Order: sequence, then C-alpha cells, then structure tokens
Amino acid sequence: MKALIPFLVLPLFVSSLAAQKTKLTDFEAIQAYEDGLLQNLKDGQYDALEDQFEKVQDRSVQIQDGTPKIWAYFRAFDLADEAKHKSLEDIKALAQQVRTWRDNRPNSVAALLELANTLIGQANKIRQLSIQNHWDLADPNMKQTLQEPLTEAAKIIFSPDKSVPAVQLQPECFAIAVALYCHFDHIPWPQIQDAVYRGVLLDPTYIALYQQALIWLSTRTPEATLPKPIDWITEILRVEPEDSQEAADQKAKTYAQTLAFTDQHRVPIDIQETDWPTFKRGLALLVHSYPQSTEWATRYLVLSYAVKDLPSAKDALDVLQGNYSPRVVGDPSFLQEVSIWAEN
Repeated sequence: MKALIPFLVLPLFVSSLAAQKTKLTDFEAIQAYEDGLLQNLKDGQYDALEDQFEKVQDRSVQIQDGTPKIWAYFRAFDLADEAKHKSLEDIKALAQQVRTWRDNRPNSVAALLELANTLIGQANKIRQLSIQNHWDLADPNMKQTLQEPLTEAAKIIFSPDKSVPAVQLQPECFAIAVALYCHFDHIPWPQIQDAVYRGVLLDPTYIALYQQALIWLSTRTPEATLPKPIDWITEILRVEPEDSQEAADQKAKTYAQTLAFTDQHRVPIDIQETDWPTFKRGLALLVHSYPQSTEWATRYLVLSYAVKDLPSAKDALDVLQGNYSPRVVGDPSFLQEVSIWAEN
C-alpha cells in the first residue's frame, strides 16, 4: 500500500475554511488577497489590478507564509471558476468580466494572462460539470462549448499580439501553455518539457510550471517513455553535493512548495518515493523562515512522522509549541499520537 502524504490532500486554494478569531491563517491570508483582486475586477478597478501586477513582479512581495503574491495573483482567476462558480452561466460571466478588463487595457500583459487563466478554468469547469451531469462531450454542441474557451486561450498564449510581446516574458505564460496541453491527447512529452523549461529560464522557483507538468503526467496513460511524476520533479529539484548553498536552498524550497501545494486528488504523491533529504531541507527552511506559519510547521511534523524522522519531528514540535494547523491536521488526536511517539 502506498504511503500517501497524510493530511496534505487539499489544494492550496479551496473555497471554505473555518476562520480563526486571532489572526488570519496562511490560507485565509491568500484567500483574502485573491478575493480583493476579484472584487477589483467586479468593480471595474482595472488600475488597481494593474498596479498590483507591477508590485508582485518583485518575488519578495509575499503572503505571510512566504508564498510569492504573484502565484496568488494568477491563481485567483485560474481557480475562481472551479472553487466559486457553480454553473456554466457563472463561469461565462466571469470570463466576460475579464474580457472587459482586457478590452479596456488592450496592451495589458496582466489582463491577457488572466483572461487565458479564466478561460482554462472555464474549460475545467465544463469537464467537471459534464461528469456531474452526465453530459456527452462527444456531442457536437458540447464539444464546441468546451473547445471555445480553449481556442480563445490558445490564441492569447501561442499567437500573442505583436504589440504585447511581454506576455512571453512571464513564466505564467508557459504554465498556462502546459495547462492547455492537459486538455489535448496528442501533445508529446518533449513539447511539455520545452514549455516548462522555457518558463524555468525566467523563474526556476515558479511552482505553477512544475504543478501543471505533474498534472499532465498524472493524467496520461503510463508509457515507458514517460517518467513517473514524482521521479520527474525530483530529478529536476533534488539537491546535489555540488550545489552551492544558495542553489540548494532554492531547489529544496521549490521542491517542498511544489509538493505541498499540489492537489493529491489530481497528483497522488507517495512520500516514500520523494527525495526526503531535499524535501526535509525545504520544509525546515520554510518553517524557520516563517515561524508564525503553523501550516508549514504542521506539514513538517506530519511528513517527518510519515517517514519516522525523529529529529525533524522534534524540530517541528519545538516550533509549534503545542499549536497546529487544523487545515493540515483534521484530527487533534493525531497530534497527540505524534507527540507521544516523539517523546518515546
């Protein structure tokens, strides 16, 4: 039986969480930021959206858990459809709001990329609804309904207007490209790799690039020519002896963030197949860089317990000091179980 990472199956961006009275949790801080962006869109405050896009180009502009705000900036529109919009009419209305932003700012890189994101979210939602409602995607009308947002998104990403060449200077452009490829069966793996590597050249820490490739690999029929998802990401980000400390820290943090923020319902992860020294290093860096984040410390504890790494588990317990993230650990008795194990 595979040792799936426990209590780590929720995606980073979900739609409900009980609020804490003291301060925002990491998730709540991200959600509040995303909600503000969507409200700006609804209110037609395009200058605010553009200003925020300029600010988040600096990767040091972060959420409280160290998540660069630029990740949340794009995820707000990508996952808005899946998390908040229940009907086809809802998601079409959101796409139209983003089109209005694009029409008001035709040379806006942010508006173009957010429109492509929203359109992919629309296609994802159509597939989701087709399963729930037993729609036949082979039906010509349904096929066209699915194809329309994908075609519009592809035009933005693969045939960008020459007046906006800066679209392809954003790593998000290549993450969107891979997300588009996930909807087609005929795209070969080397083409996926090429898109990822072009994005990595712009920002090797941009986890959406790795996440989309992991999803693509996880949704393909296993073939001898395709790597296992965890083997692929580990090969890229494993810390090697010759790495400088800076390079090793960057790779380890990116590895930990990618695995922690990838939805295991879509990409199941076997903790025993990860490179634990790299994973552990990344988790420890995040925990000690952001000690107020109970979510990182709780993840560190859960994963250390899963591989029976006693020193790391004790490190996490020292940081938590009796606290924990209910979002990561749903059962308080689990924390007691780990504590007893660590003490004995």
